Amino acid sequence: MPAEQTTTAPHPLEGWTERRDHPDGVSYWRRGERHRTVGWAVDRAGVREAWLFGRRIPTPAHPEQLGFAGQAADGVLEWQDDDGRVRVLQWTTAGGVEETRYLGTDGAPEAHPGGYHRVRVLRTGERRYYEDTADGPRLHRLDGPALEDAGNARRSRWLEHGAPVTAPEELLNAAKRRALAAWNRGVDAPAHVLAEADAERIAAVVAAEPDCELSWELSIAFPTPWIAGIRRAGLAERPPVRG
Repeated sequence: MPAEQTTTAPHPLEGWTERRDHPDGVSYWRRGERHRTVGWAVDRAGVREAWLFGRRIPTPAHPEQLGFAGQAADGVLEWQDDDGRVRVLQWTTAGGVEETRYLGTDGAPEAHPGGYHRVRVLRTGERRYYEDTADGPRLHRLDGPALEDAGNARRSRWLEHGAPVTAPEELLNAAKRRALAAWNRGVDAPAHVLAEADAERIAAVVAAEPDCELSWELSIAFPTPWIAGIRRAGLAERPPVRG
C-alpha cells in the first residue's frame, strides 16, 4: 500500500515539508530527502532514525532511550532523555574527527556504563574511548578496546585509565592453556583467581553483549564475573544464546 502523503509549508520548528503516513509508521521529507530537524524523521515498525537533509544521523549508544533534539547553531547535535534533558552531544571537528560526549541529568560529564565520557571516531574509522580527568582526557574503556580498529581486531588495544590491560579473550585463552596442560598431566586444572580489575572487565563485556559467543565461553571459564555481568544487563541467570 503506498504511503499517504501530506504536503505543507516548511514546519516552523521541524523543517519538513512533507509527511508520509505508511501502513507501519510515518516519515518526514523535504525536497525529496528525509529530513526533520527535531524528532525522528523515520518512525516505522519499531525503527526510529534521525535524518537531516538526506543524511542519516546514527543514534549514539546509551543505556536510556534517547530522542533526537536537533542541531544547535554551532553544528552540535543534541540527544535528550524523556524529561527533555540533553544527555549526549555530537559534532565533527575541522579535522574530520567525529566526537561524542555523554552528560548526566545535571549537564555535567557522566560516564557511559563502559566507563568512558567521550568517543572520537577518526577518518580511518578507528574509534577511541576516553575518560575525563583533571589533567584532560585519557584512553579508558571497560567493555571493549579503548582503541578499536573495526577493520583489524588485532590492531585494537585494551586500555584502562591510560594503561594497557589484558583483554578478556587473552584471559580466556590463558585459562584454556592451563586446562589443557592439566589435562595432559592427568590432573584437575587449578582454580584461577582473577584480579578485581580483570573480573570487572569481564563483567562489563558480558553486560554489553550477553548473548555473544565470547560471553558463552566466559561463562564456563569465569562464572562469577559472568553472573555479575548478566545481572548488570538485567537478565535472568541463563546461558547466553550461541549463534
